[in-house]
Amino acid sequence: MHTETYQIYTRLQKELDELISRELGYSPAAQKVKNLMRELWPELSKTEREELNKELRLPDGRMKEKIKVSGVLCPYFETGCEGIVWSVIKDGKESYDNLYTIRQGDLFTVYGENDEILFDGEIICDFQAGWTAYPNDPFGHGQPSALGYWIHWTQHGWQPDDWAKLFFHEYMEGTTNGKPLRAELVTYKRYHKHYNS
Repeated sequence: MHTETYQIYTRLQKELDELISRELGYSPAAQKVKNLMRELWPELSKTEREELNKELRLPDGRMKEKIKVSGVLCPYFETGCEGIVWSVIKDGKESYDNLYTIRQGDLFTVYGENDEILFDGEIICDFQAGWTAYPNDPFGHGQPSALGYWIHWTQHGWQPDDWAKLFFHEYMEGTTNGKPLRAELVTYKRYHKHYNS
């Protein structure tokens, strides 16, 4: 028996699929639906979130493939990102092909300098924590921020600065080895041309 939140979420998913099928995926209506879905995600039970993740399919109907990525944390940013993108760089050479952005529903483990576990769990994005108004914006627009940087989300239950420190570890004062923290990410294989987001 599914919760009412699950039923609302699946109705929103169908509505979004219809907008995308009419090539309106980037419309204000689609953005509103996406925002509602983001707000509902943490309220779903773990079983419901797993069920929804299993339903993810490629455009040709194939199921998405789950992969495990081992590497180091990266606070990725470039023009157009409009904020830091929490990422893992897969062991090997640094390139877009080895850059994996962390997404809602991924399983994520972060190890400290002495291999102690600092975080181990499912990613549940909080899009409100750390919300800050843009400077000099007369309309009150803004987005989350942490450590003085614009970000997109914080892990549910974490303070934005504490979450950000995991990714900025190598740059933080008091770091003993000056290296990024190691991590493992279980995610769905991404099928994009340039990078795995």
